[in-house]
Amino acid sequence: MAKQAFGGDDDSSGQQPPQQTKKLVLDKFASKPDMNIRDLFWEIIANYAMKKPLTKEELKALTHERIALIRIALSVLKNPQSAYFGLGRNTTALYSLMLMLDGEWEDAFTEMIVGSYEEEGKPDTTLVAAINKIGENEKYREQIKEILRKMMRNHDKIQAVLAYLSKTSNKDILLALKKEIMIIAKSDIEKNQYYAMLTLAKIMDEESKNVLISLINHWDVETRRTAVDLLKNDKDPRVISLAKRQVTIENDPQIKKVLEKIIKNEGKQPTPGAV
Repeated sequence: MAKQAFGGDDDSSGQQPPQQTKKLVLDKFASKPDMNIRDLFWEIIANYAMKKPLTKEELKALTHERIALIRIALSVLKNPQSAYFGLGRNTTALYSLMLMLDGEWEDAFTEMIVGSYEEEGKPDTTLVAAINKIGENEKYREQIKEILRKMMRNHDKIQAVLAYLSKTSNKDILLALKKEIMIIAKSDIEKNQYYAMLTLAKIMDEESKNVLISLINHWDVETRRTAVDLLKNDKDPRVISLAKRQVTIENDPQIKKVLEKIIKNEGKQPTPGAV
């Protein structure tokens, strides 16, 4: 009969027990049918705040909880009072996005952007700030561009991502998506077109400006109104020339008033990139 090992006795196999590595404790939640997912969320965010992002193994273990975690993040953005002491909305937004990018959870990232937009009907300012900051981080820069590009190609998600881009100040992200934004500004309608036009005004390079100029005589009155408003301080001779032609046929009093203001810019020194 083989000798049974107790306590400190050697294993009869001669093999050393596997070395224990220090990591985020997840099993205390995973083993419970009524797991406290909110406590788990704050434990993760606290790790990021201490510059201790999760390992690949830990991220993999959380895959099935990713949407629940992001919905907690959304609830904190909506109700700041629910934030853990010392970790406010800005911190929560930033580290939540980092968590999703580290885990390569594109669906969760999309859920946060679309969910926050649909909840308020406008972009969440803390998420805008987080996107700007992450866009400056070499680790995440290309990844976030690609996710946003995919969202722009999805009919159900395009409006939310365009709304966020219209508030984004990160020029690197905007320039990377400029081609798609220009197409939407020229061919889409209503809010999608509106947000795309606002975004082009933030870029305002030669190509972006040409698109806005072409929309001064667009068939839709709201599109024309947005175009002339974005170009009302522009002294470019091309803008002034088109304004002169459009003012003679424009039937909207508000647009006509702005066109007349643009015409008064004639002879003034053009300011490159001005809107």
